[in-house]
This record gives sequence, structure tokens and C-alpha cells, in this order.
Amino acid sequence: MPIKQVPLSVLKRRLLKGKYGGIVSSKFNDDCKRIQKGEPIEYIVGSEKFCGYPIGLSYRPFIPSPHTEWWVKRAAKRIAKETVPLCVLDIFSGSGCIGIALLKTYPKQIAHLDFAEKYKDFCNQIGLNCRKNKISSSKYTIIQSNIFKKVVKTYDYIFAVPPYVSKINIRFVSKSALTYQPKAALLGGSDGLFYIRVFLKQAGKYLTKKGIIFMEYEPRQRSAVDILIKRFGYTKHIFHKDMFGMYGWVEIHL
Repeated sequence: MPIKQVPLSVLKRRLLKGKYGGIVSSKFNDDCKRIQKGEPIEYIVGSEKFCGYPIGLSYRPFIPSPHTEWWVKRAAKRIAKETVPLCVLDIFSGSGCIGIALLKTYPKQIAHLDFAEKYKDFCNQIGLNCRKNKISSSKYTIIQSNIFKKVVKTYDYIFAVPPYVSKINIRFVSKSALTYQPKAALLGGSDGLFYIRVFLKQAGKYLTKKGIIFMEYEPRQRSAVDILIKRFGYTKHIFHKDMFGMYGWVEIHL
């Protein structure tokens, strides 16, 4: 479901405060023109908040989404109740926003968190963002990996936002996102399920016995995701509603 477009005047005020300390300059005016052309303000400012934590975007990973933030906050409440130190995986990590939010919110419960990301630039971004948020290097590992290719451990929790936009549903994606955000983080093949399919086929091998997967998908894909989960032998799964009241994320158990 599309999010209401933010008025240009509001974006300009955010730019002026967030990047220029309230002082109008020629560079500010140049950046206003970039906004008018459709470039996301998050890239122009250079950062975005996710669960209250600053996430740098200098390498232009996918911009942290309020939609993802909404369900991650709810899924992660389980972590607060855990009494045994946890091993967690943030896969398709991009900026690292999910893993960073988890490490910052639950430092006592999470013993170690791995970020798995395909692209080197985005791996560099994750490192910058961990340092930006003053996370000890002993608490995380960044793995440059095409899905699970270089992942070797098992995890108590796996958080995943695979690319899931299909050729048919690309019309629902904003022109700004298609022009400026990395298409690799958006497009999931002709049916939008290419990465979801590969991920679900392999993910069970990387879960502990009582491990749980939390995965975002496009609400129109619910039936197809349900079929895939059953096909790959998971014993239990629960579909949850997203911030728009539609079923947009799923909890999966071995």
C-alpha cells in the first residue's frame, strides 16, 4: 500500500535542519533542486533513523523503511524474553539497519549477530553504521555472501527482507525508488519470489532446533509464500499483519 507523499515544503525544512543547521546557502538550494527531481531526501541528507538509531547511507543501500521498522519492533519483542544468549542473523542486510537496531535494543540477550550481504559496498556501509552506533566489533560479523553461500553457523533468529517486487507489481513502486534506490534490493524476478524461494529452501539448515525466521514479503504473495513454506518442510508458520493491516510478514518455525 502506497505511503502518502510528503509535501515538498516539509522535505525542504527537514533538509535545512538535518544537513545545514537551519542556514540557507547555495548548496542548500542545489539540494532542493535534487529533491524536486525526485531524489530521496534520505540520500541527500546522508542518513535515516531506524528504530531510533542513525543509519548512514553514504554507499546508497536501500533506504530503511518505516514498514520494515514497524514489524521488526514487534517481532523482536520475543528477544526481550530470552534468558539464554542468542545468535542472530540479519540476511539481505543492506544498510544493516535491522541488525543494528537489534544489537542496540537487546545487547544483553544477543551474544552475537551476523550480517549477510551480497555487495561489498553495502558490507562497508554496515561496518560504518555499526561504528556510528558504537557497537563493539566483538558483537557482530559482516559476511559478504550471496544469500547463504558463505554462512556456516546456525541461528536462534533469522531476520530477512528479500527482494520481492515482481514484474507485474513494479508499477506500484514509486518512480523515485526505481530511479535512485538499488534495484537489486527491490526486484525479485518475474514472479517476485526468486529470492524468497531460494532463501526458504535453504534457511532451515541454518536454524537451531527452536529457531525462528521472520521474513517480509509483498501481501499479494501470501498464498505463494504459504505454499513454499509447506513445500520446504517447516512445521509451523504464522502470518502477521503489517502497518497497513495487510498480511505482510511471516514467522516460521522448523
